[in-house]
Amino acid sequence: MIRVTNTSTLAGVTVSGDFDDLDALVDALHEVTVSEFSEDLNKKTERYLSISLRVLGFAYDVRHAAQGDREVYNEPNGLQDRHLESAEAAGQTFPQANVRFACNVLYPEAILVTMALNDLVKLRMNRLARSRYGFEAPLDRAVVTDRSIAVIRLFQTAFTGAVAEVLTKQSFTRWLNIVHDRMTDVVSITHPFVDAWNLRYLDMSRETRAKKLVTITKRFAEHLYDPENREYRRAMDAAVREHGWDESDIRFEGLEYPEEVEW
Repeated sequence: MIRVTNTSTLAGVTVSGDFDDLDALVDALHEVTVSEFSEDLNKKTERYLSISLRVLGFAYDVRHAAQGDREVYNEPNGLQDRHLESAEAAGQTFPQANVRFACNVLYPEAILVTMALNDLVKLRMNRLARSRYGFEAPLDRAVVTDRSIAVIRLFQTAFTGAVAEVLTKQSFTRWLNIVHDRMTDVVSITHPFVDAWNLRYLDMSRETRAKKLVTITKRFAEHLYDPENREYRRAMDAAVREHGWDESDIRFEGLEYPEEVEW
């Protein structure tokens, strides 16, 4: 099962699981995202290209975790003496620990990915439930039985549990309301705006980080009206017009990530 736990400094969360858990999450993330090679790419779905790149960045880390390139550790698997005695009587040997793989994700990034997945899951539900109106789509049998959506929801539930451990009950309720508000849409958020919050968050103390989670979530949810995000959008649009660059190739000074993070 996928687990999401808070890191000791609250710099982010640790996403962990066995190989099959993480492999299934990677597949699900790729299934719900939109790429320039998607068969059903059109004017309606191409607006999801940018946020899909952000989610695929998360998928990249999860895939490398599954390959053993991040963190690997053993965890007791619950075998008790009676199980071992039965195995021995049958001439079998069972390990008493399972291998788990893990990677760390910065908290603002994890919040953004969770919010983005709500948008992408809605898109997938509408794709699957072609004969139903939007509000009926979640009940369509193609949606209910879709493995990718189920895996995504498991990840989101695990992450929500990690957030609940950090926030007060009142703040957690507010956080949930923001993340799952029907009007919340982060599809058009700019990447440098998210990067700026990732880096700003790293400069905070542990206590301040806990207090800022709701603020960060609100800033993401209201990015369309946020002066900082709008400034980045104007600069990016100008660069695209002047140089013909793709948005994903645009870099801003001062938004370089540190080589090491104290998790």
